[in-house]
Amino acid sequence: MEFKQLYLFTFNYVKSTGQKSMDVETAVALWHILLEPKYPIIKSFIEFIEATKPVKVVNKDQWSSLLDFCIAVPKDLENYDSTSSCTVYIYIYIFHFMSC
Repeated sequence: MEFKQLYLFTFNYVKSTGQKSMDVETAVALWHILLEPKYPIIKSFIEFIEATKPVKVVNKDQWSSLLDFCIAVPKDLENYDSTSSCTVYIYIYIFHFMSC
């Protein structure tokens, strides 16, 4: 199983039956386990999520978009393409990161 398949499977496995999202606390715990060892940018993203609380739940689109973002962008956002599409909470993070 490829990592991306495992990551996407995790969302459906962890969320409650009948729900379309998972709570942020669960998502953050999984990001620490699944993404932090492989993608350094996730650490500052998690810090941002915990400090600003821009969302209360994470839906499937947000979950999968974050992995795509982590794969495409290095820790310093050096090659971030502002024309690429991503979910709102990632845009908010990018704006926050760039303004610091």
